Amino acid sequence: MNIPNYLKSTYDMLKSTFPRGINQDEYWIVLYLLYNYMSDENLSYTMQYFINKPDYEVKNDIYKMVSMNLNQSLVFIVQEKLNSNGFQKWKLEV
Repeated sequence: MNIPNYLKSTYDMLKSTFPRGINQDEYWIVLYLLYNYMSDENLSYTMQYFINKPDYEVKNDIYKMVSMNLNQSLVFIVQEKLNSNGFQKWKLEV
């Protein structure tokens, strides 16, 4: 599976941020942080490549995440990790 060019910068940012993979708590927060910048379709498609989870499951997770109360301390930590790997620049691109 090759990631489409229009999602490559997002995928690359995630791979740089989480080179050893992403844990479950970080996964929910990444969905939360990227949600306002991507369509549900593109977000689910990118995460499908990144975590090797079927697209329909990621879409369901996105819908579930919208109603979750996330740990704000962890949100800050994950956002800082992303910032260290180009999140601010990436937000300007999308």
